[in-house]
Amino acid sequence: LSLLLDSPVCQEHLIPALAEVYIDITLVTPTDAHAFDTNAARGRIASLIIHLLKVSHHYRQGLQNSMRAGTGSAAWGVELLDTVLTDGVFVTKDALGRFADIASLEAEQKAAAWQAVPEHLKRDRGNLLQQLRGVAVHFWGLSRQNMELLDILLVQEPQIMKTLLNTPAIAAKMGGFLHALVLELCGPHRLNLMVADASAYAFSPKDLVRQVSEMLALMVQAQGTAHMPLHSASACYHRLARVARDKCAVAPHVLEALHELLSKLPPERPDDTAASRSE
Repeated sequence: LSLLLDSPVCQEHLIPALAEVYIDITLVTPTDAHAFDTNAARGRIASLIIHLLKVSHHYRQGLQNSMRAGTGSAAWGVELLDTVLTDGVFVTKDALGRFADIASLEAEQKAAAWQAVPEHLKRDRGNLLQQLRGVAVHFWGLSRQNMELLDILLVQEPQIMKTLLNTPAIAAKMGGFLHALVLELCGPHRLNLMVADASAYAFSPKDLVRQVSEMLALMVQAQGTAHMPLHSASACYHRLARVARDKCAVAPHVLEALHELLSKLPPERPDDTAASRSE
């Protein structure tokens, strides 16, 4: 690995090449996918990109230069960001959807009526639960990698993010990604995420709320929220800000940005606040 870290050729070309492969995997058609696990391939590439960006300032500098390039062949970082945001919505919603299915089956097994269910149906439901847990582990692992990449690409580079958000297409993509996560975490189906042993999946709703809040704060600071349908889900954003403040120990500047965001939305209704605090 030290050869990769120290080689000037690798420092210039390795991550752009990995990013190109990561992006091009989107060209794999559904008929080809049965012979090629695109999610697993992307996961391995993402792991290597994350590692290289963490351990070498040369690779980090190359990323920063690419993000600043904006357009053209040098802008592989922007293309990578666009692909990561597209993937993020899919893998995160898929993982959270599996958690909802798991929570439903776990509740079914705890109910009094479970004792009357025939044994063969119990086995079938138990097998389904194990399958769903495996799928959830897989997709949540991909989602965690996705969020880690976004943290490196955006949260740790706030000045670059502000520049990128001046591009309407990137601002709209980022806004759509965050809005989808806010709805999943703080919308009407949020209680479906309460699986019995979240730690078994390395799943922490609080961590995800913190990450989403940090990215939203950057969006607010860069005035990039104009593309987000905030008013259609104002209660969700109020809930997110409250959870971030009370349970996630986010930084003061993040809370300030969320407060600025909420100031543009209708006030939270008392019944929404009471229901949220009773959960």
